[in-house]
Amino acid sequence: MYSSKDTENQSLAEQESNNFNMAIPFPVRFWIFLISLIPSFVCYVFVLWHLLCDRVLRSTLSNHTIILLLIINLIYELINIPLYLSYFYHSGNVFPSTPNICFLWIFIDEGLFSISLLIIAWASVERYIIIFHKQLISTWKGRALFHYGPLIILVVYLFLFFSFAVVFPPCKNTFEYDAPVCGSPLCYYDVKLVGIWDVLFHDISPIVVMAVFNVTLFFRVIL
Repeated sequence: MYSSKDTENQSLAEQESNNFNMAIPFPVRFWIFLISLIPSFVCYVFVLWHLLCDRVLRSTLSNHTIILLLIINLIYELINIPLYLSYFYHSGNVFPSTPNICFLWIFIDEGLFSISLLIIAWASVERYIIIFHKQLISTWKGRALFHYGPLIILVVYLFLFFSFAVVFPPCKNTFEYDAPVCGSPLCYYDVKLVGIWDVLFHDISPIVVMAVFNVTLFFRVIL
C-alpha cells in the first residue's frame, strides 16, 4: 500500500512533468530533436567513412575504439532518437504501446549507454598502455590480449547482461506508456545483488577508471 507521503511525492512528480511539458510543448521538442538528428547523422557517417576507407587510419590501433564507439552511438541515435520523435509526435505517448517497443527502447537506452561508458573507460586504460607500455601490444598475442580481447569481452558481456536484465529479468517489468523510455521501469534494480552490480560496475567503476588513468597520464606527462 502507498503511504500519504508516497502519494504526495507522486503527485509532485506528475505536476513537475506537466509543468515541463507546458514549458516546452511536444511539437517544439519534436522539431528540436529532428533538426539536431540530421546534421548529427551526417557527421557520424562522414567520420566513419573517413576512418574506415583510409587504410592507415583503419589499421591504427587507437582508432579501433573510436570506430566502435561511433558505430554503437550511431545505432543508438538511429533507434533511440526516432523513438523519442514518435513519443513527442504522439503528444507524450509511446507508439505503438506494446511491451516489445518498451523492451527495445530500454535495451537501447540503458544497454548501449553502458557499453559506450565502459568502452570509453577502457580507452583510457588502452591509451596509457599505448603511450607507456607499447611493448605489450607489439605482437599479435599482445594485441589480442590487451586490445581486441577487452573490446570483444565488454560488448558481448554487456549485451548478455542487458538481454537478461531487460528482456528476461528475474521479475516483472511494468511499463508506463505515457513516459519517455516507457518510464524505464527496470525491475531488476529491486533484486539487490543485480542492482548493486549494475550501479557499481556499469556506472561508478568506469568513472573511477577514467579519472585514475587520465589523472595519472596527466601527471606522468607533466612530471
